Amino acid sequence: YCPEACGICATVPAPSPPVPLAASLPPSPPSLTPMLPDTIYFDDSSDQTVADFIADHFSDKFELVVLLPEGSTSTLVTNKPIIIPQNKSLTLYSRGAMATIDGQDEVQGIEVRRFAHLDLRNVHVTRTIAYADEQTRSISPGCITGGGAINICGGADVSISNCKFSEGTAAFKDLEDPAITSNGGLISNAGILTVVDTEFELANADFGYGGCLYTASNDVEGLYPAPVANVTGSTFHRCQSGGGGAVATFSDLVVLRDVRMTQCYAFV
Repeated sequence: YCPEACGICATVPAPSPPVPLAASLPPSPPSLTPMLPDTIYFDDSSDQTVADFIADHFSDKFELVVLLPEGSTSTLVTNKPIIIPQNKSLTLYSRGAMATIDGQDEVQGIEVRRFAHLDLRNVHVTRTIAYADEQTRSISPGCITGGGAINICGGADVSISNCKFSEGTAAFKDLEDPAITSNGGLISNAGILTVVDTEFELANADFGYGGCLYTASNDVEGLYPAPVANVTGSTFHRCQSGGGGAVATFSDLVVLRDVRMTQCYAFV
């Protein structure tokens, strides 16, 4: 290639043709929670509640992995929360659109008894309630009152990821005994709790502590490890309580990282 204007002939590379731009790729579909081994399926079209389904399978097993239908709503009924018995383990999850467990403002969501384990993934727990006076009459060993959505007893281990908790109440009901309080509108924790990428909203413990989350222990005999809570990448919105607003703790082992709190209040 010799430009005519040159006094001498110089060899230079010929200009390259323009490279066409690659077509933009379509957005990736939302990732699904991976299917876990040994999963059993809960059929939300049956007459059985998810609490009864889990109780039936725990009759002969120590570990359960239960898949809730994508985008489904499973209701609970009065006096029948999901119970994880002592020393047993439950993984409860959904894939794709988040599944919902609805307490219908009548019942606590989940009770994790002492030294039990819960792994909760991609589940929304809503409209749950824990009455203080009812729990003081029937509370399991190592537990404390409260926890509209989840009550975690001493020595229990709970992991929560990509979940949502809403409209939970730790309610005071017995006006004849003002010493009875109910704490943790959504979660009352006397065990070991790890929370990642989870939303807490619209919850209250008006006569107790921790509108959304309460961590403490009543372990006077030293039977259980000190309660622990690690919360990362999560939000607390419109949580209110007698003390503590969104979160109240009587443990030195509570850590909040990358957490946002909005419109949360304490009355005292």
